[in-house]
Amino acid sequence: MDMDNVDLNSVNEISGLWTYLKSIDWTDPWLIAVILSHICVTLTTILTRRYASFQALLFLALLLLVFFSEQINEIAARNWRSFSRQQYFDSQGMFISFIFSIPLLLDCIIMVCNWLWTSGTLMVQIKRAQLKRRIKEQKSLAGANEPGSPPCSKHSRERLSSGESSVNCRQRAASTNQETTSARSRQSTCSKNGCSKERKNSE
Repeated sequence: MDMDNVDLNSVNEISGLWTYLKSIDWTDPWLIAVILSHICVTLTTILTRRYASFQALLFLALLLLVFFSEQINEIAARNWRSFSRQQYFDSQGMFISFIFSIPLLLDCIIMVCNWLWTSGTLMVQIKRAQLKRRIKEQKSLAGANEPGSPPCSKHSRERLSSGESSVNCRQRAASTNQETTSARSRQSTCSKNGCSKERKNSE
């Protein structure tokens, strides 16, 4: 019996809400204006999903409107004859919540979901970029230590691990080898010239 009572009560609540909605004169011009404004706000929310700054301002504006909905309801209840055909604004705020606050909160939920999706996508892109960079660094380290390539010093490997490419390391090693070879050739020529000068002086 209790379950039957619960079901009957729920059906009565649903039918009461439906009856309440049917009692509203949706052809009233100000209601049409409110509905069109909600459609415009929803379209603006969707179309500006890539503009975070604008959506932040819109989010705050919508929350402020929802926050002051009780005051708006009181003002509308006192002055309903100037713009409405019937008195819809009850003391409990059911009408203002249904026609005004709930659509604005749904727009806010859309923006929050969009921000969460954007943040998750950005985090995935950052992780992928980090993994690609690590793979490139590992390949660069492996290429720098291949046989036949100029060896890099310990200091160069430390630079390579911090993000320097293996091409720079090889160029540095090649320039070091060239400087060493040129220094040796200079030493050999200087030694030969020194020997010739000493022979001339002895003669």
